[in-house]
Amino acid sequence: MSLEDAAPSAALTTPAPMTQPAPRTAAEVVSGPGVRNTGAYPDLNIPPESAATPIDATEKDALTRDLSAARDRLAGRAPTNNAEAEAIRLRRLAKTHADRQLEEIEKSE
Repeated sequence: MSLEDAAPSAALTTPAPMTQPAPRTAAEVVSGPGVRNTGAYPDLNIPPESAATPIDATEKDALTRDLSAARDRLAGRAPTNNAEAEAIRLRRLAKTHADRQLEEIEKSE
């Protein structure tokens, strides 16, 4: 056995280098509607314009008062949290459903 048998010379050749695409300029990389390349850095110290007009203190107080009244009104209608009564109701409902299902099965046979 020779060295040529173990590692043929075709396996030892290096592949041709891959060609890289030409580098793109900043204007080519960042392009789209509203984007302009001015050649200068952007000024990030300019505050953005507000999307909506802010509410004043009287509007805030009125909204807070309305929301508090709605919360209180809904809290009065909230069901009581009686877990034992709810468990009894669910057991009764399960029994009636089971009885109805048994009746349906017996009718179909």
